[in-house]
Amino acid sequence: MCSDPDSKPPIAPAVATTVSGRHLRLNASDGNELAAFRADAADRGGAGIIVLPDYYGLTPFYEELALRFAEAGVDALVIDYYGRSATPPPRDSSFDHVAHAEQSTWAGLQADVTAAARELRSARGVTSLFSIGFCFGGRTSFLLGTLPELGMSGVIGFYGWSDTDTVAVSFDTRWEVLYEQLVLDMLAGEQNPETVLYLGMDSTMTLADGTEVATVDIMNDNKVGIEAISPKALPLIPQEIVDLVEQRREQMMAGEWDPFTEHAFVSNGTGIELEGIPVPAAGTEVKPAGEVPTAEWLLGKFNFDLEGTQILE
Repeated sequence: MCSDPDSKPPIAPAVATTVSGRHLRLNASDGNELAAFRADAADRGGAGIIVLPDYYGLTPFYEELALRFAEAGVDALVIDYYGRSATPPPRDSSFDHVAHAEQSTWAGLQADVTAAARELRSARGVTSLFSIGFCFGGRTSFLLGTLPELGMSGVIGFYGWSDTDTVAVSFDTRWEVLYEQLVLDMLAGEQNPETVLYLGMDSTMTLADGTEVATVDIMNDNKVGIEAISPKALPLIPQEIVDLVEQRREQMMAGEWDPFTEHAFVSNGTGIELEGIPVPAAGTEVKPAGEVPTAEWLLGKFNFDLEGTQILE
């Protein structure tokens, strides 16, 4: 999830507010001087949040987002990633953020975040510290939860990614396949193309180099299929399970098998209550096996966790 550097968060500023924001330079333990922006809430409530931006680093978008947090009573601090390789922000459109992101290291990110945590705790008296990250920052935010020395109260990541050291296997969606379907419908003369799409592994698109990719696939660390299973996790998985995963993947790509149709949907009693749609009681069979659920139902009314799912707090 990335935002154009000159865009604004989709939250209007408070009409009356006494929050303040300031640009800072923080000193990391490795000698790096990183640019940062701190937004101070009107009252010190003890809660603070480190905002980890996307690839673009510290931009007005994230400064405004920090101010929105401060208006809600949460001290916020945004950091820039590129103090070791680039001049401080602001930066113009010629800035090659990808090249600088590739030079970043986990050790450097840890040092920068530690400096941010120290700033919020010492300058604002923060006692409950959180992080929120986007894209490149989303992954960083998730990984902060593995550092007990930071004492994080919670970590939030919007569409960050991991690698084979932290995720055994995951299903990911290639959104460009969905967008291609909309564009093709419009080029075919459809005035109101279908926008509620829940495409599966049997839906594909062909890239410029001739490679055919599925809408959804097992993906991890730039690998797909069985190759995407973590090398660290693979020895722990029974071979019959690995073989079954490979078989089901092939069947799903051929349109011969669909878990949403094959299995019954039984609630475990937890989920998110929507307006007019309460979470079904534990043990309730909401969709029987063999019934094909609609895309509208899956996207708008599937608000419960399935029986057998363990929710980690």
